[in-house]
Amino acid sequence: MGMSKSNRLLDTAPILIMLVIVALAVTSLNVTQVSAAGYPMTINSVETISLSTGTVAINFTRGDTIFFKVNVSGVGTYAYVGPGYAYVARSFMMIVRVTDPQGHMVFFGVVKDSISQYETKSYSVGWWIPSGAMPGQYKVKVMIMDNWPWIVPSTALAMYYEATFTVSS
Repeated sequence: MGMSKSNRLLDTAPILIMLVIVALAVTSLNVTQVSAAGYPMTINSVETISLSTGTVAINFTRGDTIFFKVNVSGVGTYAYVGPGYAYVARSFMMIVRVTDPQGHMVFFGVVKDSISQYETKSYSVGWWIPSGAMPGQYKVKVMIMDNWPWIVPSTALAMYYEATFTVSS
């Protein structure tokens, strides 16, 4: 015989209750306002600055010291705080990675900080070019993450930014 309507409804009741619980849980999660690219932060610029001249440069020699000056902006994080929602500062980790002409990583620098809605900050990370460095074009990649990239889950908070510079002998 077939199942009555009331028995079918009782069979689906646990599913309906789970859906209501999931819907309530989702409404209590943090909601992030995002930039046009879909990220809560923006890397505005990356400049390679020579320590010896204090100016922006793209050509360096072995033994020079480079500062990677990174300018970032926060869009803000909209989160449930107490009785309502408010914008709160966002903690982040800025990673600066340099690769040589063959693609091997030769430098890895990290800055940890937090940024508020519509705040703009600049950071500098320095690297001394070794005397035995391979001549050629190097790539610096800047990433902003909420955690170390190899820890799962970790989330990119800004679109990465790449720039190049040249090292000669």
